Amino acid sequence: MKCYTSAEVQWLKSPYPAKAETQANRSQTMHIILSILIFYIKFILPSLAVAIALGFLVNLMTEKFHWASVEIYYILMSMVFHYFIYEKRNPDDYCFYYNMGLIKFMLWGTTLNKKH
Repeated sequence: MKCYTSAEVQWLKSPYPAKAETQANRSQTMHIILSILIFYIKFILPSLAVAIALGFLVNLMTEKFHWASVEIYYILMSMVFHYFIYEKRNPDDYCFYYNMGLIKFMLWGTTLNKKH
């Protein structure tokens, strides 16, 4: 006789197992995306403001404004603000995100993985 886990029992009881599984996956994905957005709210505006200010400083020196430099400054500033906000000032916030299903390396990975 086979023992079923609670997820398997729910799957067996569902009239449309594939639909229930898809909805669960979609809900879990939305939960993770929402958690990452909550994580970024603390440092997205300061990082962007400093990156644009540095871009204008480069503009004053070179007399040419480059959005690529603003992008590089944004990546650097987001890492700096991430470090100071979450590592130094509020290290206990990682427990909140861990309980939401995100580990520290995933959060750092989303900060470092900026592609256009």
